[in-house]
Amino acid sequence: MVKKLTKLIFLLFLFFSFLSFSNLKVNANTENIQPYQVTDEMVENLEKMQKSVGRDEKIMKYDARTKKTTEVDMQELRQINTLKSKSSNVTEGYTLNKVNSKLNTLQPKAVFNRVYDVTADPNFHTGLISISGKNAGTGFLVGRNLVLTAAHCVMDDNNEFYDWRFYPAYAGGPYEGYSDGWAQVYYSNNWTSSHSADYDWCLCVLYQDLGSRFGWYACQTYANNSDFDGRSVGDIGYPGSFEGGHYQYYTFGSVSNTHDRWFDSTAQVVGGFSGGPIYQTSNKYVIGINKRLLY
Repeated sequence: MVKKLTKLIFLLFLFFSFLSFSNLKVNANTENIQPYQVTDEMVENLEKMQKSVGRDEKIMKYDARTKKTTEVDMQELRQINTLKSKSSNVTEGYTLNKVNSKLNTLQPKAVFNRVYDVTADPNFHTGLISISGKNAGTGFLVGRNLVLTAAHCVMDDNNEFYDWRFYPAYAGGPYEGYSDGWAQVYYSNNWTSSHSADYDWCLCVLYQDLGSRFGWYACQTYANNSDFDGRSVGDIGYPGSFEGGHYQYYTFGSVSNTHDRWFDSTAQVVGGFSGGPIYQTSNKYVIGINKRLLY
């Protein structure tokens, strides 16, 4: 089946800030770096898909140690986070050093740049997700032992969990040997029932406290869709089409065409950026997650 290119971004759900999952949005991956446009037909098809998915969203938890899946409420989800929020819509980030990444200026077209210093902020908080030893996507730390990524980087098409590991600041190999597997995974029942890109997110609890070594992203959301339009954003990921996905790359753009669960961005991405952060260039607060293609 021919893959239709899109540029969708789920707005990041701030589970730390007592917000509902209705704020979640997504950005799909592409298979090449050719410029393309989001058509009215694409938007119409996406909206039809959204309507076909049940509104009664439930948050599920799978525990790798007990092999059990349970439904959880918002109170339990909030308890996994021990961080204090800066305000009602912002979570506190943690940076070991205050060095900023050497990033280029915004470009009118997609420009992919190699990251040479993974210890800089915010690259140090971003990592490679490897499935059975193969590079498969991107994830990013949002707490001491919390990684946010795309559901399709964690589960296969039959909703079976992959044997995956997270490698923070991976650059041609594990940074100082660090990596970790997952103990628990939180996800939406609407993802497993429909595989709709609207629900392609996953919050993963690691066994180790990697955040104290690598830091983590601050996160932010906004009350109105219009607040997103025009914001400059950056994407970080491990694109498979560049050096086999063994190194971080970044690209920049701006937000437009914001919908209830996704927005368009000129920061085009390629395969391997899935699950990676979309962050505001002004303060490096994450506002979105890169997501998969629509078919």
